[in-house]
Formats: sequence, structure tokens, C-alpha cells
Amino acid sequence: MTVRRLLLIAVAAAAVGLVAVVYLARAPATAFGPLQPSQFVESFGTTVDDGSTISFVVEYRGETPVTATLESASLVDPDPGLAVTSGSILKSPFTGYVIKSFPPGDLASLEGTTYTTSPDDPSGDLFIVLAVKADLAGANRSAHGVWLNYSVDGIHYRALLPWLLTVCPAPRASPCPNQDPASFQLPTPGS
Repeated sequence: MTVRRLLLIAVAAAAVGLVAVVYLARAPATAFGPLQPSQFVESFGTTVDDGSTISFVVEYRGETPVTATLESASLVDPDPGLAVTSGSILKSPFTGYVIKSFPPGDLASLEGTTYTTSPDDPSGDLFIVLAVKADLAGANRSAHGVWLNYSVDGIHYRALLPWLLTVCPAPRASPCPNQDPASFQLPTPGS
């Protein structure tokens, strides 16, 4: 084999390797990664006027020390009629985890924010706000957690925050039911 042919093979192999690395770094997350899902399930129910947008505030501490770059947040398996219109970081105090208006306070961009977990320090908790538009058509609607997409050292992951949400149309004679935390099942990161 000539030196030229060997050089061409080496360049082609390097190009294929670079494409594979770029693809894997941008591929959909298939693992929870270092921001492991909490075992503590929260469940909330609220009544709202049809067509309104509520604030769903999710608190996250992180169970292992890590610095992550946040990318996006979304609902896990939401029923039709629940749609996230934006995800942000809450910068100010708030009055509850489900607030019947949006925004609940001062917000910062979620995308691109660097977050360092502090497992033993509640003052370092991250508060993510999802603006959830509720088009209920007279029926209760539910979501089964919140996905948090993030990266660490250029590798993309998807953590599950097991915060359950049920939204019921107002007015209602009885309270909107919470989902049973014991029924929570951990979905796969790729779903």
C-alpha cells in the first residue's frame, strides 16, 4: 500500500470517528446520568379555568455532586390537553408548587444554565417552572412526572423528576384528586 492510500484511509477513519462522536453527543438521551431520579414522589391536584396557564414548580436538589448544563424540561406522558409552553428557572420566592397563574415570580432562562448540585444543602435547590396550558374540555388531565434534559462534559442525559400533576376543570364541588404516589412507575429515559 502506498503512503497516500494509508493517509486517505486514516483521514476517512478520523472523519467517521468525528461524526460518531458528534452524533452521540447530540443523540437523544438514553440514560438518567449523574442527576439520578429522586425516590421521593410528589403529587399535586388543582382546579383551573379551561384554557388557562398554570405554573408547575418542580424542586430539584440532586443526589450526587455534579455540575450540569441544563437544556430543557417537559412533562412525562401528559394527557392530551396539557401542554408546556415554556420552562424556566425561578429566581424569587413563591407561594406553592402549583400556582393558578403564570409567571409565579422572577424567571431566568433554563436553557444553557449551569447548575451545580448540593445534595446536603437545601439552599442550593433548583426550582424549575413549567408554564402548563390546560385545555381540559371538561375532563381531568394528568402528567406523570417531569423530564429534565441536561448535559455533563458534553454528554446528554435525561433525569426524571417524579412530580405528578392532575388538573381538573373548575368549578368543582370536590377537590381535584392527587395521583397515588405508590402507583408511580419509572419510565425509560428514551420515552
